[in-house]
Amino acid sequence: LSRIRTRSSRIYRRKNLPPRNHVKLSTTANTVLVNAVTHRGLKNFSSGDSQSTSRIELFPEKVKPYLYLMRLDKPIGSFLLFWPGAWSIALASPLGTLPGVYWLFVFAVGSVVMRSAGCIVNDLIDKDLDKKVARTKNRPLASGKLKPYQALGLLTTQVAIGMSLLRTFPNMESIYLGLASAPFIIAYPFMKRFTYYPQLFLGLTMNWGALLGYTVVTGSFNPAILSLYVACVFWTLYYDTIYALMDKSDDVSAGIKSTALAFGDNVKYYLTFFRTSQFLALIYTFMALGLNKLLPFILVCYWFYDMNKLHTGFDPNDRKQSWQFFSEEAFHGFFFFLLIVGAVYYSDEEDEQESETTPLVEDVKESEASQIMECAQDENLNETVGNTKHENIDVTMQQDNKYVNTNQETEQVRKTKGKQGRSPFKLSKCG
Repeated sequence: LSRIRTRSSRIYRRKNLPPRNHVKLSTTANTVLVNAVTHRGLKNFSSGDSQSTSRIELFPEKVKPYLYLMRLDKPIGSFLLFWPGAWSIALASPLGTLPGVYWLFVFAVGSVVMRSAGCIVNDLIDKDLDKKVARTKNRPLASGKLKPYQALGLLTTQVAIGMSLLRTFPNMESIYLGLASAPFIIAYPFMKRFTYYPQLFLGLTMNWGALLGYTVVTGSFNPAILSLYVACVFWTLYYDTIYALMDKSDDVSAGIKSTALAFGDNVKYYLTFFRTSQFLALIYTFMALGLNKLLPFILVCYWFYDMNKLHTGFDPNDRKQSWQFFSEEAFHGFFFFLLIVGAVYYSDEEDEQESETTPLVEDVKESEASQIMECAQDENLNETVGNTKHENIDVTMQQDNKYVNTNQETEQVRKTKGKQGRSPFKLSKCG
């Protein structure tokens, strides 16, 4: 074994490779050594913290703790944060077009930055708890490789980058909506101390991009996008419960609460509920936005495939399978993104107009009834006005007739008085 180690170290120096790379050797002793290294790598990989096999080992020693603190060795978290925003951007695109590359790039950079900031906040708060969990005890703050003030300096840089990205948003509504996620990011690490459902709070935090993407592209908030946000929350409950299965034994000893502990042996039934709710909310979103009608059928077929795989090929007590199922969710997010892009691109504007302008039967009946009532009211009003006009005309004519009769009577009285004025008594007197 000592000769093997010497020989292996020469290979590393000659090829400028990082330590613990896989080397093909033929003897039994060599196989034992390689299997030991491989076994430790698989164990770390299954638990989600494989620092020894990461590309980050190629960086200088002073830089590596910062990169591990930002979780750049495990980009899956950034992908899971990015996909809800990407779905929302794709749904906001006009029918028959592709999503804008610019906003996808901005959200991709923002996902890496804000996910790193969230991880730093989480590690600062949980550094004492992380020491009690095998998967997290080697993190930079828990192991003492970095001091809290160094992590705070990196966090300040991440927040400054995030704010600069936020200022690129075209309207104040989207900026305020982006700032509204800050309290969730800060409060999430405390949830695992008080409730067995911190995954629910994580879902509310990580999927903020589902609300933000549509608002940024269209300039206004669409209530229909709330169903997409609900679908993403159920998605987070699904994959983060699987992620928490890897730490069940350590969480019990450390006093950390999670849905994996709350659900116990019934975890598969809850996972089925979360996945089904996610798909139903997605189907409702697509139908509300008037997308291609083939998309719900594809999602239903995919749901049957996914449920069969969950109930036949998943062991909740196997940490390696839990990590594998969790890692596949990044691919699922990409698959849903392609479905949405295709549905938006191949949807017609006429379908959207029909979905927006064609009301339900009850709405039609109500609208017709209201129109009939309005017409009846208008007719009654017209009759009333007509009758009033006729009455006014009759009254006016009667007044005119009275005025004419009065004038005639006055003239007769004047003539009579005139005749009476020329009396014969006066004439005879004058004569």
